Amino acid sequence: MATPYVTITLDEVPSTQDYALQELDRGHRAVLIVASRQTAGRGRFGRDWWQAPRGVSASLAFRNETIPVDETFSLAVGLAVRSAVSSVVGVDLSLKWPNDL
Repeated sequence: MATPYVTITLDEVPSTQDYALQELDRGHRAVLIVASRQTAGRGRFGRDWWQAPRGVSASLAFRNETIPVDETFSLAVGLAVRSAVSSVVGVDLSLKWPNDL
């Protein structure tokens, strides 16, 4: 059985990650946040992160009790998304560690 999730699309948000976590706190089990512009994004270890012009920012967050999550999980998700998006748009995308397309 698939996990039900909510998709929220926004023009602008400070941080897709923060927004997704707020939605989990509201009771959703899984949420996908997609934004045309992110004004206060951050990278790994809290480093500054800047969105490229015409880029899209997205965060997928979910409550998990069964999948072991470690540093390889984000990379595996990035590879899966790269493969899926590449097949849909017909463009060979590159992946920047660990999960930026």
